[in-house]
Amino acid sequence: MSDVDPSVFRTTSTLTLRFLATLTSLIAAVVMYVSREKFVKATDLVCFYYFIVVNGIVSGYSLLVFALPPLSLLWRFIIVLDVVVGMLLTAVNSAALGMAYLEKHGNTHAKWKPICSNVPQYCCKVMWALIAGYIAVSMYLFLSILCIYFTLNPLLLQGAKE
Repeated sequence: MSDVDPSVFRTTSTLTLRFLATLTSLIAAVVMYVSREKFVKATDLVCFYYFIVVNGIVSGYSLLVFALPPLSLLWRFIIVLDVVVGMLLTAVNSAALGMAYLEKHGNTHAKWKPICSNVPQYCCKVMWALIAGYIAVSMYLFLSILCIYFTLNPLLLQGAKE
């Protein structure tokens, strides 16, 4: 492993992880968008609509990052944007998970009845979209950690470049 150039490993690992995170986020948005059955569809609920929009924006952002030159000084700003993207994905996934829980179990205090027994395919698609969304969150978290490590060298494991 010592004969491998670190810049090649860094580029390959982060681009591969970014591609997988982009793909997972896009899959989550598409699966949530096509979640509909009988009288219910995901785009009718605001938090599911935000889930679709945010995952779409995140996928578009990541595709734009692929166009960034490897030696650009903007990579340090990309690290900040990756953390913001991770926070947005975490927030929207949590809101969508809360709504999916209400759809599955209802709320007796608010007199909301569960609907998943009536529309099981819809609830299954929503569940798969949420799983893909949380996989995307974990990938962006790991991507942020890798980018911080490679760019800022927080542990000072490498000597100063001369």
